[in-house]
This record gives sequence, C-alpha cells and structure tokens, in this order.
Amino acid sequence: MSFAKGERVLSFHDELLYEAKILHVKEKKNEPLYHIHYVGWSKYWDTWTSESEILKKNKENVEKMENLMAECKETERIEKSKVSRSRKRKLSISLTDKEEIGIELTFQLPDNIIDILQHDKLLVEDGCSSKCNVGPSIAEFMNAFRTSKSKSLCEFENSKMEEFEKGILAYFDVVYGKFLLYPTEKDYNCSKIRSPRDQCSVIHFIRFLSKLHSFLHDLFKNPANQQMLKEPIASLLSWTSERVEESNLLVEIKQYFTEPPVKTQLKKIT
Repeated sequence: MSFAKGERVLSFHDELLYEAKILHVKEKKNEPLYHIHYVGWSKYWDTWTSESEILKKNKENVEKMENLMAECKETERIEKSKVSRSRKRKLSISLTDKEEIGIELTFQLPDNIIDILQHDKLLVEDGCSSKCNVGPSIAEFMNAFRTSKSKSLCEFENSKMEEFEKGILAYFDVVYGKFLLYPTEKDYNCSKIRSPRDQCSVIHFIRFLSKLHSFLHDLFKNPANQQMLKEPIASLLSWTSERVEESNLLVEIKQYFTEPPVKTQLKKIT
C-alpha cells in the first residue's frame, strides 16, 4: 500500500486535483482501493478510488493542483467572455420560441426535449394539467439511467454515478412544488404529493432538466463543480433524449395530462 489510513493526499476528480483524507484502505483483486474524503467538501462526495488517482501531498504536487485549477478558471473566463459577446436569453419552461431555449447553459438541451417543452406549454395553455403516477417515476427513471451506464464503468466511476443519482433526486424533491408546475396547475392534486421522485412523470423531469442550470447556478460558480458535474449531466441529457425518441413521447404526450375543460357555447335565447 502506497498510502495509509488517515493520510492527507491529493486525489483526482475528473481532470482536477483536490486535497483529500484517506478514511479506509482495502484490497480488491490484489489492487489497493482507498475510501477518501475531499477536505472541505460534504461527506456526500466521499468515494472509493484507485491508487492511480492519488498523489502524495508534497510541494510539487500541490503546485500541480493549483496550476490545474488556474487553467480551469481561465477556461471558464474565456467561455463567459464568448457568452457576453452574443445575445443570450435565459431558459424557462414558459418559453415557446426555440431560439430562446438552451441559452446560457453549460450544457445544451437536445432538440426533441425542447419540442416536448413546447408541447407541454401548449397543453397547459389549453387548460390541461400534468398528471402524476403515469409511466415510470423519476426514481425509476434515474435508476434505469445509472444501471445502463454502470455496465461500462469501474467501481470508482460507479460510486460517482450513484452520488449523482442521489443528488438529482434530492434536488427534484426540493424544487418540484415551487418551480416545476405552471400557475394553473398549482390547485391540481399533483402539487402536494409527498414523494415527488416516486410519483411524478417524465414530463415533470423534462421540466426539471430545462431548469437544471438555474437550480445549480451558485454551485456552478465554482469551476471545479462545473468540471465535476459536466459529464454526468451531459450523459443524462443524451440518455433522456434517446428514451424520449424510443417511447415516441411527443405522440403519446397527452396521456401525461388531464383532459382540457369542455368548452360550451351559450345558445342565444330567442
């Protein structure tokens, strides 16, 4: 074992290095694995990692960590500069113009997701309300996503994906009632459900994805967080887009909504 329990080290997370503390050490298939805690971060990010992802904490490696972070911040500054030179408008699930969707995001919404958002809004404008307990729940959807990816991931990557799944579900539960319903839907019984992740439909999840950047805005101010979340979010968007296409969701979208109120005309009394 090159590192010992309790030792302060530097550990890679994606392309950046972070100070970490080794909590536990074990062997798997004659290779050492280290359970680490990133110093200054929540226990949520504690994970198992391989020896190849860890460096000794010495002057040379600390300089390497600082240089990688500086390069990341410079890349972020350049990207922000590019955005400021072009006309950008913030994404909202209330938008209907495709030109306005997918702007100011660190990731891009697939076209078929944008189409669903537009049809979603039109149905609500017609008096429909989104329904719960239709099709797979958000928890089932995220579990299917993680399971599909886990086959090609190592133990460390699987651990990160599990943490990502838990984080997405926690965010969804918190923001659902306040941010993922149109004003006309808030009196509908879907607004006060006890467990959004277990009862909401893919329509609510697509609304959630469309606002994910604004939900994570403060978190994304740190370039290290952007780097950490960029790949799993892009993967989730791509996977969701594929499931939407496979299920022909755009054609079947009305099953996720209540029927619009019947419009009656008053007959003129003669």
